[in-house]
Amino acid sequence: MFSAPEYDAEFISIPGRSGDIINPNRRFANIKVTYTVFLARKNIAALAAVLRDIKGWLYSEPDRYHEITDSYDAEYFRYGVISGNLDIEEQLNKVGSFTVTFNCKPYKYSLAGQETVSADASELTITNPTAFESRPYIKLYGSGAVALLIQPQGRGMMISDLDEYIEIDSELMNCFKGTALKNDTVKCAEYPVFKSGVCTINCTGDEILSEKNIDAFNGAQGRILYVLWQEDGISIRSLSIKCGLAITSLTTMLERMEHQGLIRRIQSETDKRKTLLFLTEKAHALKGEYDSVSDEMGSIYYKGFSEEEITRFEECLDRIRKNLEEWQKS
Repeated sequence: MFSAPEYDAEFISIPGRSGDIINPNRRFANIKVTYTVFLARKNIAALAAVLRDIKGWLYSEPDRYHEITDSYDAEYFRYGVISGNLDIEEQLNKVGSFTVTFNCKPYKYSLAGQETVSADASELTITNPTAFESRPYIKLYGSGAVALLIQPQGRGMMISDLDEYIEIDSELMNCFKGTALKNDTVKCAEYPVFKSGVCTINCTGDEILSEKNIDAFNGAQGRILYVLWQEDGISIRSLSIKCGLAITSLTTMLERMEHQGLIRRIQSETDKRKTLLFLTEKAHALKGEYDSVSDEMGSIYYKGFSEEEITRFEECLDRIRKNLEEWQKS
């Protein structure tokens, strides 16, 4: 009745060594769930009509999963799709019943877990009452650079350019905004999961900008401004290399910054095919505020570091940057 999925792992035998090595693929395989159906009608015509309806229902949209609920386990549901052929008439004639087999995802889903839990604060507590890990869907609102941390397991996620909102689906292992993929704006070792018991979601972002009433730009845009404060009037490709952001990500950010009155685009006089980026007076006036924020962030980052350690660390980062620049030019 309660089928359990098989853990997908490879067992490797090594000559001369007792016991196999487990090479896990870190996933569970689909399972087959079979139901026995008893069906009785007063005459053959009535039975045939019902059978046509059952077949039409079972084989409608066989290319996607459907919710399957069990009356004996009303608090959970599965995602499944019809599996194999269906000989209803033959089975009914022989034994008075027939079986239906579904190919189901390995997990059951809690109906209570489908309820939306929301919070306006930067911290949210969630309780997973089951003995199994839960892979959540998270919709995060905000802007700029954001760090997401799930406790007590300590799984973190960095979002470089949160634009209004982002959707994080841990089961699909994808990040998106509506129909647009946002995986290129996210860095993480693993997607968020909720262990059994009480879990806490912590979200940190551009609090220092907010505390100083700086709302003209967010953290991600600050990287662009910093580069242009050092060298105004460069191409988008040069900006991409210097600030470490993909051109596809930059395009949307630059459009927004242009709308905010922070940058302007001017066609190159020497190469009409090239567009150069220049800061506006408004952007130049923000440099003092940016330097203040940068100094404060530096004191947070380098707390407990000696000057020698800071210098050595920044030299290593500069070498990495140069390696990336050389790789992009090759």
